[in-house]
Amino acid sequence: MVMAHPVAKTYATLGRLRNYGLLATAAAILLGMGGGYWVASFALKPVRTITEVARHVSAEDLTQRLPVPAPRDEIRLLTKVLNATFERLERSYLQATRFAADASHQLKTPVTIMRAAIEDLLHSPNIRPDQVTALNDVLDQTRRLSSLADGLLLLAKADAGHLDTHLGDNDIIQTIESCIEVTEILSSGHGIRI
Repeated sequence: MVMAHPVAKTYATLGRLRNYGLLATAAAILLGMGGGYWVASFALKPVRTITEVARHVSAEDLTQRLPVPAPRDEIRLLTKVLNATFERLERSYLQATRFAADASHQLKTPVTIMRAAIEDLLHSPNIRPDQVTALNDVLDQTRRLSSLADGLLLLAKADAGHLDTHLGDNDIIQTIESCIEVTEILSSGHGIRI
């Protein structure tokens, strides 16, 4: 039986154990953080891929679809739901574009016929002055309808990506003179000087 024993060696050993324990704890924390980051980045790789592809989906190209990951998990389900949503958006967008183009074409013919009939009536010798005023108002409205139909067709073409644009140098003076000429013709009966 030992009654007294020097404790300095024991305290030194305990101090070393404490230091090793602190170092081991710090190393375990760093390894855990690094491992956690690696696992999280590996697990989120499909989400980053989906995000990158979804970023490029636009009205000009609704045909793109997200890559469906192989594992059967929530990300795969989300990807399938997003692809189905893009599919519905593409169909709706194409239907709206088609409708705008069809409506424009369907409006042009009756408006042109009405306009021609009104212009014929205005040249009739038996027309009264109050009828001329009323017919001129109706003619203005048919011109407006015709302009709206043209604008609708232009918008449908632009949305469908079929708008013909010719980039290059142009003489804008010719365009302005043409606009002035048309405007002078249209405004001549109203006492407006351009």
